[in-house]
Amino acid sequence: MNTNNSCNSCNSCSYCNSCCYCRNLKMTECNIFCASENYDDENSFQQPRWRAFNKVVGKKRYWEIVGLIKNDIFKDLKLELDKNSWEDEWRKVSPKLWSRMRDEVPEYDEKVVEMVIGFKPEYEEQDSVAMEAIKMLESKGYKIVKNDK
Repeated sequence: MNTNNSCNSCNSCSYCNSCCYCRNLKMTECNIFCASENYDDENSFQQPRWRAFNKVVGKKRYWEIVGLIKNDIFKDLKLELDKNSWEDEWRKVSPKLWSRMRDEVPEYDEKVVEMVIGFKPEYEEQDSVAMEAIKMLESKGYKIVKNDK
């Protein structure tokens, strides 16, 4: 995997906040956290729109995911690729933020994230049994509210 200061997804990287956090894709729009293992294979060229974590999610859900990731979870993230490598910049993301993305975005796929950032993210420790129960209840329409007492 490429470890230089580029994601190989666009030719106009100005180290800005408009990055879609994709890697090795070309001529592909409206994808967030999507990747191909190689820059020049069938999975890197002109992928469908409205994808997150290499899954087609539809236009409405795509924009919901983009808003959650870019305007909330990673709102303060600015990849400074003019100063550091792609991988070094992603290492600045805290385990708390990786945990939030994993827990709050059902489409999250750790293998795709690893392809994008170049390493396996670290997460905050948690009670996995409790988290599975919460996810199951939420999938059935229950709203889980934390009691701060």
